[in-house]
Amino acid sequence: MWASSSRTRATYPVAAANPGNILLSFCVDDADAGKITVLEQWTSQEALEQHLATPEVISIFTKWGPRMRNEARKFDASNERDPRA
Repeated sequence: MWASSSRTRATYPVAAANPGNILLSFCVDDADAGKITVLEQWTSQEALEQHLATPEVISIFTKWGPRMRNEARKFDASNERDPRA
């Protein structure tokens, strides 16, 4: 099952170790169904593309791709500030 905690935790260092990674977060939505949500934040499109081209990530998508529903969304933020200010 993809959402098993050991397999999910094993993928964390792959992204976290790549230059340009700001945030990587996993949320298990339904462990029985193997449904997780992954949130990533990168410093740039180039950093994300370099991450996606690593052998580790290619291996993950090769192994799990047929079971994944990849609904990637890209967001741009401007005027970042503390919401309490």
